[in-house]
Amino acid sequence: MYVRLFSSAIDPNDLPEVRRIFAEDIGPVFESFAGCLSMELLLGTDRNAGGLIDAAALSRWKSQEDLTTAIESRAVAESMVRILPFLQLEPVIRMFEIVDVE
Repeated sequence: MYVRLFSSAIDPNDLPEVRRIFAEDIGPVFESFAGCLSMELLLGTDRNAGGLIDAAALSRWKSQEDLTTAIESRAVAESMVRILPFLQLEPVIRMFEIVDVE
């Protein structure tokens, strides 16, 4: 299984709109793809040093191929266009493989 973490920061005044866009657009678009196990919005509980709220989207995937198919799709690109204006810092994207330890 794979995890993708997309993180940035948003203005606290934009929280309601970011929550709405995520709930109505981004979450459903990602979850419509085969292999997407979940999509979550993570919001920092405190303001960071710049007065912004740290925010991240965490998605879980069955395979790297499923994730790549979704990220390269037109639907995801269109969804991202709606959220990008609210990001106050350059997004950082990290990918992880979940390792079963036996």
